[in-house]
Amino acid sequence: MLSLLVALALPQSPPQAEEHRYLMFFMKGTGARPAEEAKLKELMEGHLGNMGALVKTGDLVAAGPLNDPTGERRGITVLIGKPKVDLEALFKNDPFVAAKIMEPVAYKWDVPAKSFHPNDVDPTKIAPHFLVLYKRGTGMSPETPAMWKVHDETLSALKTPKRAVEGPLEGAKWSRAAIYVGEEREPLEKALKEDPLVRRRLLEFEIVPLWMGAGVVKG
Repeated sequence: MLSLLVALALPQSPPQAEEHRYLMFFMKGTGARPAEEAKLKELMEGHLGNMGALVKTGDLVAAGPLNDPTGERRGITVLIGKPKVDLEALFKNDPFVAAKIMEPVAYKWDVPAKSFHPNDVDPTKIAPHFLVLYKRGTGMSPETPAMWKVHDETLSALKTPKRAVEGPLEGAKWSRAAIYVGEEREPLEKALKEDPLVRRRLLEFEIVPLWMGAGVVKG
């Protein structure tokens, strides 16, 4: 992980206007993790080395492991692609992917490039974050612009953890995703439960602990 954070601190070219952001999950694959510690370490070094190379080329702007209770989502990356990210090409040198221990799955994420600051990462620190995933709920009342306005105002005003980025996802079972910086879950959960879209069951949310380099997203 430290080598990835160091790589994230390297200078990059800013993404061009036609490039898109993608939220990519490393999903649990069908391959078996090696039992030998030395072999696992070798795979991890190759895994981090590949992501470090993607940082240098400007294809990857953020990454970190998840504490997913289901064990299915192992980590995320935020990728740059135009018009579609080629996961097979980007992760052909990742030994975890080659061994089918992890499977990369990406979704277009409509968020601004300025949300990510790979050149500002502190390579000595791993900071706690939260990934919040939203999906359509079972409520039948109509959504209104006023509800979304309250959603945005309430969550953007939260002091800790601080919302750094939020936007819609395409092609996923989740309709939106957000990243918050901080380690206090209770105020985040409270604010989400007070969201009018959640209270009317128009949105359901899931909070997943995430760790990334300090400074890669800023609230």
